[in-house]
Amino acid sequence: MTDQTPELQPGSPPMAVAIRMSSEFTDVVKAIGLVQAKAKSLKESGKDKFLDRKYPTLQDYQNALRPLWGEAGLTVIQACDLVPGTVRSVARHVKVKKGRDTTYREVTQIVATYSMTTLVVLGDQWVVTETSADTEDNTDAQAVGSVQTYLGRYAHRSLWQLTGSADDDDGYGAGRTRTGEDRPPASTGPRPSTGPGPSKPRRETRPVNETDDKGQADQGNKEQADRQRFLGRRAKLSKAVMNFCEGDKAAASQVLLDISSDESFEGFKSVAQIQKDYQVEAMAKRFVELTGQSLRLDL
Repeated sequence: MTDQTPELQPGSPPMAVAIRMSSEFTDVVKAIGLVQAKAKSLKESGKDKFLDRKYPTLQDYQNALRPLWGEAGLTVIQACDLVPGTVRSVARHVKVKKGRDTTYREVTQIVATYSMTTLVVLGDQWVVTETSADTEDNTDAQAVGSVQTYLGRYAHRSLWQLTGSADDDDGYGAGRTRTGEDRPPASTGPRPSTGPGPSKPRRETRPVNETDDKGQADQGNKEQADRQRFLGRRAKLSKAVMNFCEGDKAAASQVLLDISSDESFEGFKSVAQIQKDYQVEAMAKRFVELTGQSLRLDL
């Protein structure tokens, strides 16, 4: 095991992680494992307006983990720094309003890569993780603070293997009820006899109409195919907006609002609010008009 850390290079991916350890690491890794085993689901105080769902904030991670760090005898420190040599200029799109018209134009912004170092210490043993990401605008103190908070959250998520409900279906897909109880297995054997009882009038049965059954099946298949087509088209629109906004969810939410503000339907701030195919069609057309980007919903 080496004490050297892979160096983070300029132009590295938006999220990169490097790990290093002390020459002796058995006890500290065992303590980290104990924390991971005891960690429970997180409180979710943050709100992702673009995806319309909640997420755990950095404070939520710290509140859940600090008591466990104390029990395991761990000291945890985080510090964020600018990665040398990563300040650079990139082309971005910003919204420009002229009267009632809205367009987007390309501007140059200064961005940089920041690295969050997380140090976990137990006695003379330690583990260090370094997580890096780019700022949206390195001249904006709020943007720098946002990327530091973002890195702090994801460093904890990666190291402690602790996520919110957005990354888990609470076991509903594995045959569990919403109360957490296992569903009883369906009975496959004959029902026990309860002795003779009062006779019931026989229900008249009508002949099965195979044509009706086939028509219902075809209708169901068509509805399912239409639904899958709509979801695919909506996903393409979402991807195009996110790519245009360089992954900035706040900017993407504003673009969605701009391209959905129309007389025919109310403006949307999140992809999840789009429920009709005609809405996707109209928003895609408006997106192309405002941004000059190309977007084909169907191949």
